Amino acid sequence: MAKLVVFILLMIYGSVFASEKLILPSNKRIEYVGRWDKTDPKNYHSYWGGAYFNLSFKGNAVKINLTSPVSVYVKLDDGKMVLYKNVSGWVKITPDTLHSITHHLQVIAKFQNDEIQLAALALNEGGKLLKSVKKKHWVEYIGDSITSGDRTTQGNTSAYPWLCSELLNVAHTQISYCGIPLVSGYHHNYKGAPEIGMESAYLNLKQPNHPDNTEWDFTNAAPDILIINLGTNDHNLQVDTVLFKQTITQFTRNLRFIYPNSHILVMVPFNQAYRKEITEMVLNEQKRDKKLQLINTENWLNSNDFVDGTHPTDAAHLKISARLVKIIKPLL
Repeated sequence: MAKLVVFILLMIYGSVFASEKLILPSNKRIEYVGRWDKTDPKNYHSYWGGAYFNLSFKGNAVKINLTSPVSVYVKLDDGKMVLYKNVSGWVKITPDTLHSITHHLQVIAKFQNDEIQLAALALNEGGKLLKSVKKKHWVEYIGDSITSGDRTTQGNTSAYPWLCSELLNVAHTQISYCGIPLVSGYHHNYKGAPEIGMESAYLNLKQPNHPDNTEWDFTNAAPDILIINLGTNDHNLQVDTVLFKQTITQFTRNLRFIYPNSHILVMVPFNQAYRKEITEMVLNEQKRDKKLQLINTENWLNSNDFVDGTHPTDAAHLKISARLVKIIKPLL
């Protein structure tokens, strides 16, 4: 069946790829990290910012076929990330000077509404797709614009979750969205603000505001560690302290039900919102949940570490990631 699909694609794309090796997104040697819709074997679709795919290959050229415009970062081997802004169709994502040896390539959704829709890949004639080497551990970060790297130079890839995880050499996911509170029923008034809280949005395949959202399948794998950083938007939206405490309690219990063996770490927001409620919740829940932990962020940042009083600078995200590495590493 797969060979038939490749033949049909070759017929469609014609002589442009007559000398290249065409690869479907369903190829088992490609590693997908994040929330991806794989129901269509000819069009894998990512959701939530910072989703990415990895591939290892031997050759000197790679193209990807994108069915919808998207901004992606591409990292080749140990080089710097290169931004391909608002690209679609066939896009060559390797330099012309690349030597025909073994390489590792990473393609990353830049920000929260960048959705990669991958229809195919093409390698140069004689190129070979190799099996990707999967990371041993996986850390998931749940949060808002701060977790997404809003106001940073490179969006998700310059935010503390990405930076911290790369230092730890672990797979990582950022289930985060600008403006999102934890508690549903509260939302900002600007266009595009999420209309549900993370207590509901976390359960979905797609980020908030998708009209046809579906539930995410949690049965495939479990992160080793989940890190929650929520409360900043709840504070700005004046969510009652009692309601917030009740909701964060239930949210962590829901996560524990979904992931019975994962470590769950709850951060106090950097502006110290709901510090008392979060601390009390963790201390109380630790009586029944030994893998629940509080991250006290007091004095991690100062006034000079914020772009606008709320969002950390690039340098501040580096400071945060350095702190988190010391907390996460012993748990892996």
